[in-house]
Amino acid sequence: MVFSPFTNVQFASADDNIKICHAIPNSNSYDNGKKIVDEDSITKTNGHDSHNTGGVDNRGDIIPNFGNYAGKNWDATGKAIWDNECNGGGTITVNKVVVGTTTVKANNFEFKVG
Repeated sequence: MVFSPFTNVQFASADDNIKICHAIPNSNSYDNGKKIVDEDSITKTNGHDSHNTGGVDNRGDIIPNFGNYAGKNWDATGKAIWDNECNGGGTITVNKVVVGTTTVKANNFEFKVG
């Protein structure tokens, strides 16, 4: 791995195996944890760089920068998912509007409203 002296960004060198978030087609998730692949499996025809569906928001695979490769879906959202071991987080839905003060419990979360 190569570390930039100007940022805390970690870049993989071209000789390293690359850890990616491999999107599951027709799904809003990724394979369990990061998948370790080699450079050729990313850049070859029909490689991981061409995986444009599945994963959070149908983003496709998330691949960090390495060598001359600029990365895929390597924006703030992609980095956050990658840093979180390819877990995209969750959703909180509010189903009730409350006037006054009350405690709402749902899915292991507790909110005080008011």
